[in-house]
Amino acid sequence: MAAQIVHRKKQRNNNGHDQANSPEPVAQTFVPQNPAAPDLPVSATKTHPWIIITIALITFIVYLPALRNQFTNWDDRPYVLNDPMIKELNWQSIKEMFASKNLEHRYWMGNYHPLTILTLAINYHTVQKDGKPVPWIFILTNILLHVINTILVFLIILRLSKNEWIAFAVGLLFGIHTLHVESVAWIAERKDVLYTMFYLWSLLVYIKYVEKNKAWLYFWSLCLFVLSLLSKGQAVSLALSVLLIDIFYRRRLVSARVIIEKSVFFILALIFGLIAIEAQKHSSALQVNEVYALYKRIGIASYGFAMYLLKLFVPVHLSAIYPYPDILNKTIPFYYYLFALVDVFVLYLAYRWYKKGHQLAALGIAFFVLNIIFLLQLIPVGSAVYADRYSYIPSIGFFLTLAYFWEKLLISKKKLAYATLGIYSLFLIVLTISRISVWHDSLRLWKDTVHKTPKAVVAWNNLGSVLSRMAKDSVQDGKQKVAVNLYKQAIYDYGRGIKRKPDYASAFYNRGTAKFELGKLTLDTSLVKDAIKDLNTAIAIKVDFTEAFLERGIAYDFLGNSTEAYSNYKRILMLSPTNTKALINLGIYYGKKGELDTAIKYFNKAAKINPHLTEIYINRGLAYTLKHDYTQALKDLRHAIELAPNNPASYINLSLTHESIREFDKALADIDKAITLSPDNPDFYYKKALLLERIDQKQKACKNYHKAASLGYPPAIRAIKIKCKK
Repeated sequence: MAAQIVHRKKQRNNNGHDQANSPEPVAQTFVPQNPAAPDLPVSATKTHPWIIITIALITFIVYLPALRNQFTNWDDRPYVLNDPMIKELNWQSIKEMFASKNLEHRYWMGNYHPLTILTLAINYHTVQKDGKPVPWIFILTNILLHVINTILVFLIILRLSKNEWIAFAVGLLFGIHTLHVESVAWIAERKDVLYTMFYLWSLLVYIKYVEKNKAWLYFWSLCLFVLSLLSKGQAVSLALSVLLIDIFYRRRLVSARVIIEKSVFFILALIFGLIAIEAQKHSSALQVNEVYALYKRIGIASYGFAMYLLKLFVPVHLSAIYPYPDILNKTIPFYYYLFALVDVFVLYLAYRWYKKGHQLAALGIAFFVLNIIFLLQLIPVGSAVYADRYSYIPSIGFFLTLAYFWEKLLISKKKLAYATLGIYSLFLIVLTISRISVWHDSLRLWKDTVHKTPKAVVAWNNLGSVLSRMAKDSVQDGKQKVAVNLYKQAIYDYGRGIKRKPDYASAFYNRGTAKFELGKLTLDTSLVKDAIKDLNTAIAIKVDFTEAFLERGIAYDFLGNSTEAYSNYKRILMLSPTNTKALINLGIYYGKKGELDTAIKYFNKAAKINPHLTEIYINRGLAYTLKHDYTQALKDLRHAIELAPNNPASYINLSLTHESIREFDKALADIDKAITLSPDNPDFYYKKALLLERIDQKQKACKNYHKAASLGYPPAIRAIKIKCKK
């Protein structure tokens, strides 16, 4: 017999006796009575708080190792380190997040998720070290949100199943599952855990509304839905989930009331769906599947659907990217289509379970399908066939189906059921902790990815980017030989991506940048010219590639072709008038020409657009020094140090200013500070030697020349031969 949840409003009949109104069809649930697992009251969790505490504590402990992880170069930089909207936290900046007139800001990274940006801004300003955000506060917030989501999953399943064991199993599996590491440990994926919290909260409140028939619960559910949509557009699937709840509770779907209720959900979903489509137009994400014919996308979707089910059951061989099999020739293996049979079989099983009275199992599959269907690449998004993070909400349905049949085993064979859940949970915990370690840093992440999925062109590009950044850091530390090797390896990795996708503009740009840096380091102009060829290709593929124009301009400037450099910078401003990097480089261009007033004018424009860029004040401070406006120079350079206390370039330029006003002790102290920050940079020792020589401290000067020479600095070697003869 099905359990009855009937809302009755008593009224008087003509005889004066109490009678109940005919109950609305909302009130019947599919959940069968089970003598071994008695129907629990909805308030069961109040008498069993240990269940929630246990699930929450296990989940939190499993994810604790993630707090040691660092920022990665996969969207963490644009979302946290380089997002201009989170650098300040006030009403104006919050307004900018929600309704910026700058579409690039409003649709940041191809998404409209202002609430997510707001939470990142709060983390950004909560904990900092040396003026920079620290990763652990962002990761801790993700973990706490995941724990909250785990509790919400438990509460939802408890209401639907009226069975604490089923709810416990679903909550536990959701909390510890390895496929969720990407959503939790990846800082930039804050949107996933945040929108899920509001999504599940809205769903829980809606279930209460269906059971209690109180209007305020419906409106509260709608408000939470809006918050979820403001966190991530993927929340649109909630409109289908609440419809599924109506079916589960056997509400009359054609009634005016239900139609009106659902209309509001679907209208909101449509509005934010259109916003999401518009936002994608402003994305620089790699798109590859738009060239696949519809029948091929159906094959891709069939394969992806089956892979989600398989990896939810056995989450092994996980990767940050699961690439398309052949993006060069746009083919897919025949066996992709065969997975459609597997998918149909799963749907058939759900139907059979429904007909045989296993409605919770059928509900689980239905929930999984409705929440995964828009993520199966039938509509082109991104560069992967499927992704771990896309399983975050759909997995709840899968776990519900598993837990339902596990609870059947619990009734007949308790020890076997306990052992099964315990062993499977330990298996997941071990895999999850191991997967968390993969996300520790960018190098580890992308090495793991290219090892498991070598066809992932984005992974090769990102691995090259990691090595390029490491090379840049090595240069700043004076480790030139290390930097040379790193740049060479980066160039090779970019080439691996280009080989599989010859129209990969970002990879050409990054390879060109690496060649340019290597050419500067080794004083090899042929490498710089080769870099320009790569940048030309990047621009030919993507005609509005402002970063490539900028790098090409700098490369031409290095070769002494200031006319071409100027042309590239001006081209950027035609495409993006507020591009601060172009403005700064135009300022540098005029500064080199000795037109200091014009240079300062461009630096001023850049500062007005983004007052937080250290480079503006470092360069403008130098311009003021050369203009003999030492007061303004000192003001700019000290402000640069306030913005970035560990940037040695600020101290080097400040040293020059102090030297210009004959404050030599301060100038030496500035250079010493730069050396402290970058002790292996030979140029700093060379500059210190020049300053010491100026104040007649020849012995100390020679000592610094020798230090610079020991680090392989040619000008220092020449200076020793001329100035330090015994």
